[in-house]
Amino acid sequence: MTDFLHLWGYDPVAEEYRSWYYDSSGIIPRGTMAGTRDEKTLTMMWNSTDPAGNETVVTERAIDGSHQEWIHVVTTPDGRIILDLYGECTRHS
Repeated sequence: MTDFLHLWGYDPVAEEYRSWYYDSSGIIPRGTMAGTRDEKTLTMMWNSTDPAGNETVVTERAIDGSHQEWIHVVTTPDGRIILDLYGECTRHS
């Protein structure tokens, strides 16, 4: 089991979303991600580059009020994929 903390919010001065993710496994690169939101498609796009030059791109899409899907891809500076995750979330009341 992996414990994690994921925070995100909107910075009105910079007019961008920011995200921070920390977990007990150490697999996912650390750092701040910058994000944009597409209101029409209910999609968040996040990206960052870590100190080693690995690029992280995350797409989160709200399917409806209770369902979300996400794709998380990390590539090395030479284009090799080192992490490729897909998931779906369901809100339960």
